[in-house]
Amino acid sequence: MEIQKIINGIAEQLRGANALIQIQVEDQYFIRIIGDSSRLSQFSHVSPIPDTRPFLSWMQEQIEQAPVCENTKISHRNAHMLLMAFRPDVTFADIDYKFLMGYESHLREHGYSINTIAKQMRILKRYLNLALDMDIITSTPFRKYHIHTQPTHKETLTEKELQKIESTIPSLPAKERDVATAFLFATYTGLRYSDLKKVCPIHFKNINRRRWLVLQMQKTRSEVRIPLSSLFNGKASAIPPPFSLPSNSQTNRLLSHAITRSGIHKHITMHCGRHSCASLLLGRGVPLPVIQRILGHASITTTQGYSCVTDSTIERHVRRAFR
Repeated sequence: MEIQKIINGIAEQLRGANALIQIQVEDQYFIRIIGDSSRLSQFSHVSPIPDTRPFLSWMQEQIEQAPVCENTKISHRNAHMLLMAFRPDVTFADIDYKFLMGYESHLREHGYSINTIAKQMRILKRYLNLALDMDIITSTPFRKYHIHTQPTHKETLTEKELQKIESTIPSLPAKERDVATAFLFATYTGLRYSDLKKVCPIHFKNINRRRWLVLQMQKTRSEVRIPLSSLFNGKASAIPPPFSLPSNSQTNRLLSHAITRSGIHKHITMHCGRHSCASLLLGRGVPLPVIQRILGHASITTTQGYSCVTDSTIERHVRRAFR
C-alpha cells in the first residue's frame, strides 16, 4: 500500500487550503500538514466520508465464492434478487437501521410472511458480517435491528402413518416409489435431502458389530454418526442406497402424491422426515442431547425446534406421572 503516494495526491488536491491529513494503518500513523497549522482547531468538525461502493455487486461475487451447497446458493441468489428489486443502487454506506426498516416494510407490503422476512434478513446479515470481517465496514445496523420470527407448526408423521407408507410403496408408480422409499430412509435416519442424495454403501460402517452410517453433512461439513442397527429397530438398514432423486421441489411434489395415495392428508415434504425422526425419538424418551448428535446440530436449541412434543407424547408422559 503506497500511503505516501495517497497522501501526496490528497495534498495536491488541497493545495491552498489549511488541512491536516492523518492516516492510521494498524499501529502506524501518517500525518501531513497543509497550509497554516495554527488555523486548525482539533476535531472542530468531523465529516465522515461515506463508502459509496456498490453493495449488491460485491454481494453477488461473495455468493458465488461461498463454500456452501448449491441449494443454499440458490436461496442467497434469491435474497440478492429481492434486494435488487428494493434498492438496485444501494451502497455500503446506505445500509443503516433506516434501510433495514424500509426493506422489512417493502417485503411485508409484497406479502412475505414474518418468517420469510426473517430468512431474508439473516442472509443479508451474513454478508454484512462478512464485510465486517473483511474490514470493508466497521459496524452493521443489525446491532440495533432485531430479526423477528413466529412459531410455526412443523408437520410430522406418526409411526402408524409411516407403516401406511411402507405398505403402500409396492403399489406406487416407479418415481413415487423411489421418492417414498428415500423419504422413509430420511425419517429413520434424520438426514436432510442434500445428505440423502450423497449416501452410498461406503458410508455404512460396522462399529462394535453394529451397523452405523458415518457421513460428512453437506450443509455444515461436520460428521454425523447414526446407529442404524438400533435406530427404529434397524429399518433404515433394509433400505439400500443410493437414492436417485430429482430436484428438491420435484421430489416434494412426487412425495406429496405418494403420501396422498397412502391415505395421509398432511402437507409433507422431504424435510418433514427429519422433523418426524426427532419427534418420534423424543416420544420414545431419547434425551435431547442424543437427538442433537443424531441430527448433527451444533446447538441443542436447533434440536428443540425440530423435536415437537405431540399431544400423544404429552398424554403418555402425564399419565405415567400420575400412575
